[in-house]
Amino acid sequence: MVRFDYSDGRISTKGPAIFIDRDGVVKLVNGTAKPASGMYEPGDPLYGSPHEHYTYDPAKAQELLKEAGYGRDHHLRLKVMISQAGSGQMVPIPMNEYLQQNLKKIDVDLDFDVVDWGSMIVAVRNPATASMSHGDNAMNISWSHSDPTALYRFFSSASIPPNGFNWSAIRDPDVDKLLDAAFSTFDEAKRDSLLAQAHTAVVDNACWLFIVHDLNPRAMSPKVNGFVPAQSWFQDFTRVTVEK
Repeated sequence: MVRFDYSDGRISTKGPAIFIDRDGVVKLVNGTAKPASGMYEPGDPLYGSPHEHYTYDPAKAQELLKEAGYGRDHHLRLKVMISQAGSGQMVPIPMNEYLQQNLKKIDVDLDFDVVDWGSMIVAVRNPATASMSHGDNAMNISWSHSDPTALYRFFSSASIPPNGFNWSAIRDPDVDKLLDAAFSTFDEAKRDSLLAQAHTAVVDNACWLFIVHDLNPRAMSPKVNGFVPAQSWFQDFTRVTVEK
């Protein structure tokens, strides 16, 4: 996923979003990922019903960029913080270089600010305008949505650093209202409905550029029994046995 810094004027992700060849990224990583259309997958209770579907459409992307004043004679130039490895990432350097090639075709120039994972975490926990972010326009970072609070941590205006992980400084009163209501109820069904509405708004407004979901491939000895993989970075090892 890619977060853009909106704190000093919104940078629309909609142009780049529809020129990201997600199927190409999946092929690059040998099918160990699936295309992402949001933080959650369609069918998840929190996915909602987004109206926008950012498909692979280079011509439309160029139209949107032209409307914003960019094109062949005036390239949009972005500096993106990435890391070379860490925290369960897949193959970040080749994947980011693939995205760089995608965007180059529509006259968007990506420069990379390559840092170690620890430095990226420090940056995301501070305002995008702080020195830790090196003046970068965006950050491409992997993240897990381990529980329903993820939307609040990333998209509530109350979570703008140093209070949380809303590095992009997104302020959407409608999303704030939905998230506040979701975490003010003990009714699980009502909570999920409110979060689904918030996720719908996040996708429709292109708050982040969602790229792929990691399928978490794992390899282990045939002596290992009882392991049932969950689609998560968090696994249950309580039923695992190892043959001698």
